[in-house]
Amino acid sequence: MKKRLFAFSLSAWTATIVISPVLFFSLIFDYSGAFKVKDFLSFWGSGLLGGFVLSLPGYLLFIAALFYLNSRKWKNSTKKVILILWSILLIVIPVYFIFGTDDDSLYFRYVPRIIISYSSTMIVSMLVLNNLNYSKIFKTVVRK
Repeated sequence: MKKRLFAFSLSAWTATIVISPVLFFSLIFDYSGAFKVKDFLSFWGSGLLGGFVLSLPGYLLFIAALFYLNSRKWKNSTKKVILILWSILLIVIPVYFIFGTDDDSLYFRYVPRIIISYSSTMIVSMLVLNNLNYSKIFKTVVRK
C-alpha cells in the first residue's frame, strides 16, 4: 500500500508541475500579439524548474498528509476533502511568501492566477488519478 500511496502522490505532483505552467501561460498570454513557440517553451521550462524547486517542501508535506490520512479510520470522502484542502493550502502559502501581498508589486496581479492554475491542476490530477489507476488509495472503512 505504501508503494501505491507514493506512486499516487508522485503522479499528482508531477502532473501539477508539468501542466500548471501551461495553464498559467494561457491565463496571462496577451492574445493581441504574435505567438512564438520559443517564448512559450522558455516560459514553460522556467515554470518547470521553478515549480520543481519551490514545490518540493510542499510535496513532502503532501506525502506526510497522505500517509497520515490513510492511517485514520475516517470515511474515504472525508479523507479526500481534507487532502484536497491541504494541497490547496500547500500551494497558497508558498505563493504568498514568495510574491507577497504588496498591491504595488507587478507580480501581485498574477498571484490569483498562479493559485488558480496550480490548485485546479492539483485537484483535477488527484481526482483523475484516484479514479483511474489508484481507485483504492485510501483503505476502505468497514463499519460494524
